Amino acid sequence: MANVTITNVSSRTIFLTEIDDTLEPGASTVAIVRNLPELEAMPELMTLWSAGDLFLALDIANWEWELRRFIDFAPGSNTWSFQSNSAEQYAGGFYDFASADNDFDPSIAFGTTAVGVAAHFSIVTGAVATTEIQITITGTSITDTGVQTGSDSEIITIPEATAADSYFETLKKWNGEITIETTAGTAVTCNYGWTKYWDHRNEDFQIIGFEAIWESDSTDSSSDIVLIHHKATGWTFNSGAKPDRPTPIASLTGDHPGNTTLKVGQGAWKRSDLATDINGADGEGVLFCVLSGNLGVGTLSFRSMTLELVTRKLPTSVT
Repeated sequence: MANVTITNVSSRTIFLTEIDDTLEPGASTVAIVRNLPELEAMPELMTLWSAGDLFLALDIANWEWELRRFIDFAPGSNTWSFQSNSAEQYAGGFYDFASADNDFDPSIAFGTTAVGVAAHFSIVTGAVATTEIQITITGTSITDTGVQTGSDSEIITIPEATAADSYFETLKKWNGEITIETTAGTAVTCNYGWTKYWDHRNEDFQIIGFEAIWESDSTDSSSDIVLIHHKATGWTFNSGAKPDRPTPIASLTGDHPGNTTLKVGQGAWKRSDLATDINGADGEGVLFCVLSGNLGVGTLSFRSMTLELVTRKLPTSVT
């Protein structure tokens, strides 16, 4: 096939080889590009695409192009193994909300001094916001690169007319004790707490399956395992209690209706048919919650638990 030169609106030129599809002016075409030796002359692109096939989305009518890369697109997995010693135990992250509500006027303290959680502070609103509201969080922040900053702060802004049951979280993560105060607008009562979730290093990804394998010390019909898509929608405020989290992607009781009683010995639960996109680059993630009915010594519902999450990275677009 002949080489083709495409010049985009910013006047950069890319020379393409081995284009599989015919390019027609006025149409949008997707072409697979397998050899791009000319990229060696464009170091800024070489740093992005040093391996793997590229997809080129072309809009010939407007002389615009978009490259999509599939580096790390192959499925991968993360595994968590533990003994469940609490009625509600998480893997891949955690929700730790106060069994209370507050409007942060006056300010309150939350968290524990000298205890590191490296989690987002989150709220779920209990009423419609009659004005724009600003809630200021002050404390010690911690970054994903291990940089801790004392006396840091961040403002959560709730727009006017925001509905009840709306979820907000700080961009920053926090350690130790923090102070929360409504510093502007008419205060609204909220549920509040810590949230931590697995987000593929802040990248977009897709859940394609998982498997849970456990060993139980008891016969228990009240336990469950749920896979949660952490996101800003699907929350419900509860007065004087923890909020209801989003509806899970899957649950053991939902997949095994009528066959959810644990027996003494081993058990398993598996799904291989999922295709749930997670916007890890913009505050979404995933976590498991294990609910145990029996916690006594020698009668643990889940004496041992291994959870494997199978994912693949979504393609990154660069124009």
